[in-house]
Amino acid sequence: MSFSPDNLIPFGEQTATGDLVDVGEVEKGERCNCICPSCKTPLIARKGGIKEWHFAHKSHARRIKKETEKPCDMSFAVSVRLMAKQLFECGAHMLLPKYEKVFSLPIPSFLPLRKDEETKTYIICDENMMGFSSVEIEQRRMGSVFDLILNVDGWEILVYITYQGRAFPKVDVQAGSRVGLIEINAMEIKSAFKNITSGQYKKALSNFLAQSYVGKKWRYHPRERRAEEDFNKYAIQRLEILKNEGKHNERTMGAASLIHPTHPSNQSGQAHATAASRSPKNKEEIEQLKKAALDGALNEYIVMLGSDKASEGAKHLSRERIMGGFNNFSENSLHKCLSCEFEWRGKTNSCQQCGSYIHSRSVI
Repeated sequence: MSFSPDNLIPFGEQTATGDLVDVGEVEKGERCNCICPSCKTPLIARKGGIKEWHFAHKSHARRIKKETEKPCDMSFAVSVRLMAKQLFECGAHMLLPKYEKVFSLPIPSFLPLRKDEETKTYIICDENMMGFSSVEIEQRRMGSVFDLILNVDGWEILVYITYQGRAFPKVDVQAGSRVGLIEINAMEIKSAFKNITSGQYKKALSNFLAQSYVGKKWRYHPRERRAEEDFNKYAIQRLEILKNEGKHNERTMGAASLIHPTHPSNQSGQAHATAASRSPKNKEEIEQLKKAALDGALNEYIVMLGSDKASEGAKHLSRERIMGGFNNFSENSLHKCLSCEFEWRGKTNSCQQCGSYIHSRSVI
């Protein structure tokens, strides 16, 4: 026997105590004296010899069935979430999943339609089974109520159990906060209930929390900011190396290339080439060429895009590279937003006027 249908309920709420109980702990049928943790409808304990044991709504009354049918679509997930909280109150342990974060750096290429990138993977934390000095249930942090607050050595791990209609909250963790965020997908816990023959779902859930990483993922770990800072330093150094190499080969971030620059002054719409395969003579000329590159008028410089929405079109693909949001350009880097036409200098490619990098174009 295996536990598979979404509408089967492994845990019921005892009417006398309010505690959650396993279907294997109570008497059969209506004598279980339990209600649904989600909609509070009376339950019956089905403990037959063919199907897996489970609770079911007592739905002999047409009125009750109609009123509780929709609210109990997630009865399985709700009962699992509540039982998980009860287990932690009683001293449960949890296996924390491994957390890796991959950062990518777009590498400009001289070849048309070619988009290279370098990636660097950081192991933020390894898989680790932990006990906790204290556990708080349903406490508010950063404007949202989390199911569990697990305290360990002065750190807080905030756990939120998700399922359909209950998404992970949007929170903003301040730098320096001693806080980690973990999501547990209740529906993926169902794998822990396979081959349970006598309704021992509480034990199966406890073992799952302590021994399995399935359905668990880090949403934020305090050490990932350190990894991000390290990668940003690496990216600046790497881009500078590529810029210097560009003086001698096809990969360049700003030095003059073999393609003749074109200028936007031709009113017919066709840019004309100059006989300038040389480097600009002065700062003023360099600035003019960079601004022209932002306007998509010449191929003299690689233009870094916030997204494909900032591209000037197919004919420019050989000199445009999607970078995403980035906050470690040089102070003198030029940027332009195609959405609001705002231009600025600085380290970030997020538009200073509309606050988004999606339509930004950048030249270092």
